[in-house]
Amino acid sequence: LLISAFLLVFVCTERLKSGIHRGSASRESSYLVMDNWSIRKVKNGVQVCTRWIITSGNVKTRQVKAEIIIPGKREKLVRYIIEEELARKWMVFLDELHYYRDSIEQDQWLAYGRIDALGKLACFDVVTDNRIIQNFPEGMTTITMDGVPGQFPDKSGVYRISGLHTSWQLKTLPDDQTKLVYMLHTEMRPVVPVWLTDPVVTGMLILTLCQLR
Repeated sequence: LLISAFLLVFVCTERLKSGIHRGSASRESSYLVMDNWSIRKVKNGVQVCTRWIITSGNVKTRQVKAEIIIPGKREKLVRYIIEEELARKWMVFLDELHYYRDSIEQDQWLAYGRIDALGKLACFDVVTDNRIIQNFPEGMTTITMDGVPGQFPDKSGVYRISGLHTSWQLKTLPDDQTKLVYMLHTEMRPVVPVWLTDPVVTGMLILTLCQLR
């Protein structure tokens, strides 16, 4: 889903921010909801919705939510998100992916992802601080991934994404199924109109979640 984050960088916000941040860090996000969720597309068992929010920095931005029901136990699905080797199996659009932590038992780790778009004419990367939250009552797991661009040095010719906030919510369902809700927003300035890139972002979200399933 990082590829959708890269695309969303260009379409989410209406207020001019600093564009590509370098060296600044963001950990948590708070926002004011402006409207209700609007369904954008339902395909192959994936529903994608969007809504407008205002962030704590007074930025009007687009938030995206994707929902899917996946056969399999929640604990196994969590592993496919938090373990690098398993994540590589379905994050096939990334040209580079690394997790940084001392052991798999850690509930907090850093991740680095890079995609080379348009034949390396446009290269983007992102550094995220990832955390696992076991919700109570039992049966729910939340994984948050927030941009911390200043954690690693910039790479020459690669644009570092900042202001990224994502979360995974995984809920156990009957018959060994899991409901997955993925949410994403970023706080960077727009380059391409929403109406032009919405179909691309939506399509990539659906394709990626189907790959995970």
